[in-house]
Amino acid sequence: MNKRVRVLGVLSVTALIVSGCATLPGDSEPQVLRQYERSRVAENPVGPEKGQEADLLLKSFFAQSANPTQTHQAARMYLAPEAAATWDDSQGTTILRSIEDFSSTVSNDPNRIIFTVRGEKVGRLTGGGVYELEEGHFEEEYKMTKVDGEWRIEQLPPGVVLERATFRNSYQPYDLYFFEPTGRMLVGDRRWVYNQQTAVDTTLIRMLNDGPREALKPGVITDLKPETVYSGTRDGVHVFTGVDAVDDKQLNRIAAQVVWTLESAKVQGPYKLEIDGVTLEGDGSGLTTEDFMEYNPQGSLGSVNSLYALTDGKLHLVTADSATPVNNGLTGIESASIATSSGVIAAVTKEQEDKSVLRMGPLDGPFSKVLEAKTLSRPSFEYGGSAMWTVVDGKQIVRVTRSSDSGELSQAIVQAAPFDELDKPISVLRISTSGVRVAAIVDNHVYVGTVARPTPGERRIANMREIAPGISGAALSLDWQHDGSLLVGTNSPDSPVVRVEPDGAAVKIEPSVNLTAPVVAVASTSSTMFVTDARSMRQLPNNSGSSSFWREVPGLQSRRAAPIIPE
Repeated sequence: MNKRVRVLGVLSVTALIVSGCATLPGDSEPQVLRQYERSRVAENPVGPEKGQEADLLLKSFFAQSANPTQTHQAARMYLAPEAAATWDDSQGTTILRSIEDFSSTVSNDPNRIIFTVRGEKVGRLTGGGVYELEEGHFEEEYKMTKVDGEWRIEQLPPGVVLERATFRNSYQPYDLYFFEPTGRMLVGDRRWVYNQQTAVDTTLIRMLNDGPREALKPGVITDLKPETVYSGTRDGVHVFTGVDAVDDKQLNRIAAQVVWTLESAKVQGPYKLEIDGVTLEGDGSGLTTEDFMEYNPQGSLGSVNSLYALTDGKLHLVTADSATPVNNGLTGIESASIATSSGVIAAVTKEQEDKSVLRMGPLDGPFSKVLEAKTLSRPSFEYGGSAMWTVVDGKQIVRVTRSSDSGELSQAIVQAAPFDELDKPISVLRISTSGVRVAAIVDNHVYVGTVARPTPGERRIANMREIAPGISGAALSLDWQHDGSLLVGTNSPDSPVVRVEPDGAAVKIEPSVNLTAPVVAVASTSSTMFVTDARSMRQLPNNSGSSSFWREVPGLQSRRAAPIIPE
């Protein structure tokens, strides 16, 4: 029996009955075959060169290991028959900064040789394309023998080993999208896919269907359940079964997850979905992210109308060529943040030598006194300005909320056991746009974690880990960027400003031609970076070349000022 469903005024839905179902392969291989459409056939691997020397063959093996298709068929061609049949490539991929050394040990048998391979670990690629930081020394033996007069690898450790350059040349990062717990906003989960993959859309949807990475699970939700089956496409329609959606809102959110994931990956759209026999296709031409802008993972569209600066203890509004004081009665301001949607400012003022006070209120006042302590970190707002976080005396993380009914402010301690274990003061704490991630500087090291919600009013920091070990001991300031990466200011003359990718897979040194460390404040819009170095506040367009020149901000030339972008 046909059925017709209207999904939240966004999707027009037509009835279809699923005419069959299929199971997907059970291995962890990135290559997933579609049931209903023909995929492009990848070129057959060519294998080792005839007469190749043992060391060159081993290097070629590491290069071919970047191709994961058919359980690393290309790499297995470099193995002796028994090793090719038994090599366990499912133990994840170890990524080395480089292979530093091949030391050979020649046995009495001229047909056998042992190579000891060494390098420094920088990361690990686990199931579902998840990149994780990993440090330590790598040293393993690879035993080689001659098979029919040709060198082959007869014994090797389980798992795959890649040099970082090979990994970055062979894999492409994409974002899967899940919801923050209130269902108001999508959150990106970065994954890596082999760049010769022949069905990226199928691979990404399968990863999406499998759920978020373990580190992110406490902070996100998804309407795609483990029992859901993605059956590929039929006549251009992505087919799901076993979803058991309970209402139109749930269907709408599933469609939003899939469409944002595909469109951000530049998979050609518009898109049509079939979920348990219900077709979601918008006006009939298909769906795009325009149909789901209310869930935009960047919160706003990335455009910021106002730039503020903190200088001489007062807040200033920065325009094209001037900086005008905001006359709200606040002086002696040490730090401040502004919530875009509510127009509320949270400001830390210095009252006495050993006393800081946090005040909140409309931008033009009046203000309520919220907290008092020896030190208070710069406030950080959650999405929508409904709550704000700060660190009291470098140790205790406090979340301040305002009642939507009475307007009263209340405080709650955030459970932060991972920070307690570090036993070092937290100097900077910033909440991501979605409120799902937290970033902090502790003892000049950068850490990120997931914000869990045991109950609606509770917050707990989970799965914290250090990120960007390359700048450990140098970090002074940080803030989230619209794409989920971190902008970090340091005390290093060689790398005063760096961009850290969301999963830590790389740290990019931003142009530093005319910057003078230390960089004590950073902020960014979707188009421009702002920093405060040893001399003044400066700006630079995103993605500028390495020799680009940071300009002083008009109206603040030669003045020490900290940038403030409304959150």
